[in-house]
Amino acid sequence: MRGVKPQLRAIEGGLSKVPPPPAGLNAVAREEWKRAGKDLIDMGVLARSDLPTLEMYATCRAMVKKLRPLADKADAFIVNEPPRDCRRHFGLSHAAMGWASSIA
Repeated sequence: MRGVKPQLRAIEGGLSKVPPPPAGLNAVAREEWKRAGKDLIDMGVLARSDLPTLEMYATCRAMVKKLRPLADKADAFIVNEPPRDCRRHFGLSHAAMGWASSIA
């Protein structure tokens, strides 16, 4: 982001403690929920309306942690049959990794 970054300020009506994680989160996402939620509470910027965003963040972060080792082991190219043309694997492209990092 270019320019002056906005200064985070405590919001009125913000939460004072991290609520329990939603039931659908796996163990890794629950840990991320608690960690990120605590940081947001400490900064005084977590409101009830932010909880769906926190849930999506925790879910995406858990997916990246799970899939990153698999992506590191995978071939960077896919060979299609029968034309046998070789194509770059989108999931291992810089664009895909940049996108995953931006949401996680």
